[in-house]
Amino acid sequence: MSGIKNRAIRVVSGKLLDSQRLHQWFAGLDGRTVKDEELVAFVRRIAGILGSFAHILPRLSKYKEQLDWLASSMEQPNSPAMGILRKIMELNSKSRDKFLTNLVFRGTILGALRREEIEKERGFAPPTFVVISPSMKCNLRCPNCYAWKYERAPVLPFKTMSKVCQEMEESGCGFITITGGEPYLYKDPDTGQTIWDLFAEHPNVFFQTYTNGTFLADDKAVERLVQLGNVAPAISVEGFKEETVTRRGEDTWEKILLAMRLMKEARLPFGFSVTVTKYNIDRVATDAFIDFWIDQGCIFGWSFILIPIGSGDVNAMLLPEQRDRLREFTTIYARRNKAILWFDFWNDGHLVNGCIAGGRHCHILHDGRVTACVFSPFAAAGYNVSRDSVLDILEKAPYFCKVREYQEERKKNPLLPCMIIDEPYHLAWAATEGGAEPAYPGAEELIKSEMTRLLDEKAAPYRELAYNAWQKPEYAVFREKIK
Repeated sequence: MSGIKNRAIRVVSGKLLDSQRLHQWFAGLDGRTVKDEELVAFVRRIAGILGSFAHILPRLSKYKEQLDWLASSMEQPNSPAMGILRKIMELNSKSRDKFLTNLVFRGTILGALRREEIEKERGFAPPTFVVISPSMKCNLRCPNCYAWKYERAPVLPFKTMSKVCQEMEESGCGFITITGGEPYLYKDPDTGQTIWDLFAEHPNVFFQTYTNGTFLADDKAVERLVQLGNVAPAISVEGFKEETVTRRGEDTWEKILLAMRLMKEARLPFGFSVTVTKYNIDRVATDAFIDFWIDQGCIFGWSFILIPIGSGDVNAMLLPEQRDRLREFTTIYARRNKAILWFDFWNDGHLVNGCIAGGRHCHILHDGRVTACVFSPFAAAGYNVSRDSVLDILEKAPYFCKVREYQEERKKNPLLPCMIIDEPYHLAWAATEGGAEPAYPGAEELIKSEMTRLLDEKAAPYRELAYNAWQKPEYAVFREKIK
């Protein structure tokens, strides 16, 4: 049976990744508005390919169902899904092809088949995406940024970082995020290689960069993105101009807008990233905010809740009712009404069946150590990607095993996914029992009894709100999946 499956995988891969076939599909799209019926036909064509092999590769039936649903929703009047897919198809040809082949076909559909094999071999679900912080250096010094808690000196060697990317690609993970620090400042001190060299060395991976945008407000940088095609920058903002310059500096706003204008003109994929606090939520969770960034050309956005790591201010964390309001705005209202892919790192837990840290996701530090996620400041003691494979670390490190135990217990309500802010006692237990080490000096304060008690007190009111939200009709299909 394995031989039949392997042949089926090769055939499906050939149909999805055949450059000549893709050229035929996309022929004539450049320079004109794509018709609605062309977009629907494209989605149904992909669904048909997957459906024809679903009897041999059952995992494909899941993606066929999702694509059928997408095609049906696109046929509805004023469909946001139609607008989003049109934006993707109207990217410059290199970016469009890389977005679809690397992120959708390789990283999502075909990658799932490889990850399924690894899960059977190793006993845990491997990464669907990985975050790498190759350097913590930055040209800005934003208040409460966790990056400043780390030492500036160590830089992840280019060879090690490239090895990680290769391992992830071979493991079915086609989506890698580069952060830091400012990723476009990265330079290997021994070889002189930069982050641009990494993108070029791995053309079959789709990269996302979390950046302050100041190094992209330049024609030459934008032209490099066009030539590569496999990079989507997410530029950090704090709201509108007032909030952004207050935290990031006086000239950052103009550079952000210039970078976005240049990328929009070049038809590149890019988006925004915003950390939501109790002080800016009234600006962020609004039509004005999301419409503004759509007008700048963003095709996606990320929202992150401020959590107390680094120099994070506990008092600036969202109040329970504010977090619930953010959940409703980003995951329900915006998704139904706005032509943008807005992802909410915490409130979208239902889309990935809860917390994915320490298995389906991990974070690689600039010194080669590995944390469960970019927000969890504890590393697996005794392991380093300079000598260990990522999969070995995730499988064998006691800390990550404890993290995954927590996730099994918390699947009943994926709107409460986080062991840092939703169930802080579980973080303390996993880090202690798993022998984790602080990722930076002082990180251990997060799991001391006083902080754990404070976070738990803040979490308790939201647990009730999340329980009530989880019973709503919007989440019915997700409740059935968990059952």
